[in-house]
Amino acid sequence: MENIGQLIRYYRTHEVDLSGRHLSQIDLTLEVGWENPSTLSRIESNKVIPTRDTIIKIAKGLKLDRKRVNKLLHEGGYLGLNTKRYNELFNA
Repeated sequence: MENIGQLIRYYRTHEVDLSGRHLSQIDLTLEVGWENPSTLSRIESNKVIPTRDTIIKIAKGLKLDRKRVNKLLHEGGYLGLNTKRYNELFNA
């Protein structure tokens, strides 16, 4: 992967959700709680660099495991989550 936006797009389009399907931008936008898919579009096209909290919201929406969450965080220039913090955020 070259950047955070491409990695998010990859996870959204290549990883499958619990129903066995890929998420569209609209699906992920709704899952994250945003009103407009243009935010996600701008992140995926690297017009906007997401904050750490935004990356975590997206990762929750994608239901990523800790390894993938940390890969996203590192790609965004942030420190990863240890197991305890991951469990607090993703299993609450």
